[in-house]
Amino acid sequence: MIAASFISNDLAQNTRSNRYTHMRRMLMHLALHGLNANLVGAVPRTRAAEPRQRTVKQAELQAMLAKAPDDLRLYIMLCSDLALRSGTAVRIAPCHRTEDGSKIRIDKIKYGGSIVMPLTAAIKAVLDWLDNNGAGQQVPYLQTMHRKMYGRSIADGSLMASFQKRFAYLARGLGIANLRSHDLRRTTAEKAYNETRDVRVVQGILGHASLAITTRYLQRDITAPQVELMERIKTA
Repeated sequence: MIAASFISNDLAQNTRSNRYTHMRRMLMHLALHGLNANLVGAVPRTRAAEPRQRTVKQAELQAMLAKAPDDLRLYIMLCSDLALRSGTAVRIAPCHRTEDGSKIRIDKIKYGGSIVMPLTAAIKAVLDWLDNNGAGQQVPYLQTMHRKMYGRSIADGSLMASFQKRFAYLARGLGIANLRSHDLRRTTAEKAYNETRDVRVVQGILGHASLAITTRYLQRDITAPQVELMERIKTA
């Protein structure tokens, strides 16, 4: 009953799974101090959803960048070039840039992690222009650009949903099926792995707190050690 009131079925499967896990851990801790241990078993176990495997073809990405208005183009570049989540992309503001302006630092991203990412030349040029044209330190760049283009701001709390919807509308208009802005992030992760074959590098790009999350996200298994490797380690 407590779990049902705390965790709605309307929530995404991953969110429900995470909340049930945290609730079980909390109840297990409380059981050590006298709480009825049977309550732990009453919390449902829900598997996290498997990650989507949709990635973006280069031709699709270029078509979207060519068609998108300037603010949506910046959103696409933030999600693609820097592999940011939608919620992080819409938060990026001048206060997040490093002193030399070459990187962004974001604390308290999803799951409590943080990231420091170098800016690509294309993104840096846009942010530099916005900084030189009155961008407020705490105001997200996407909000500033939208206001400059359309003369109005997007309501607080609606920025992410607004850009996600516009992205989906743009994709459908170009005949690109089943595409979400988060697929841009996944595509960059796949490219980074294919380029480096180093899951740790991908973990750093994505800002994952755990390597296990990254391997699951990439849908890759950790390579089992070969006997030759173990023999070399032993004698090194």
